[in-house]
Amino acid sequence: MAAGVTDALRREFQFYRDNQDEMVEKYDGKVVAIKGGVALGAYDSLGKALNETQKTHELGSFLIQKVSEGNKDYTITIRSPARLQFDSTVTSELATALNDLHESKSEAREEGYPIPSERALENAERLLKAMYRISPRHFEVYPTPDGEIAIDAPGGYNRSALLLCDSQGGALCLVNMNGNHRRARYSSSERLPDRFIREALA
Repeated sequence: MAAGVTDALRREFQFYRDNQDEMVEKYDGKVVAIKGGVALGAYDSLGKALNETQKTHELGSFLIQKVSEGNKDYTITIRSPARLQFDSTVTSELATALNDLHESKSEAREEGYPIPSERALENAERLLKAMYRISPRHFEVYPTPDGEIAIDAPGGYNRSALLLCDSQGGALCLVNMNGNHRRARYSSSERLPDRFIREALA
């Protein structure tokens, strides 16, 4: 990433910080795209903000920022076709999902479910991060009654995906694409996410 691009996005982030009170008053809870000191649009998710803004502005030329009070959602997000870099904190959506994953053993114990294996937890963490890179959004992560870890990607563009990581290292993916339900089972999750999952998240 060119230093000039990084510096430009840092300036956009500074613009956000300088005008945060006004942004919160107008866009609290939304995700805004900022370029040239102007809010280009406000969206319900990081993925929607990125997908919509890149239709009219070059990747790497705009900042995506969740609007909220304080600094809990501060992040400088630099976008390019081949790279996603977090210069500050990991965005709160991913951090929350990772925290839910790390608490899933305790949750399973409380619910009386089989405890997910370390293999399932490791695969779920790797896949969660990979899926977030494909489509930054809110992911729900929780244990299942069968000892799996579920990664639930709620809908967007009439699409949703549910990935179940089992304790043997396999996975089951269930997707809804415009009302059409599809599923794929994998004996190993090492090569995931594949085209099937990427298409469901796009």
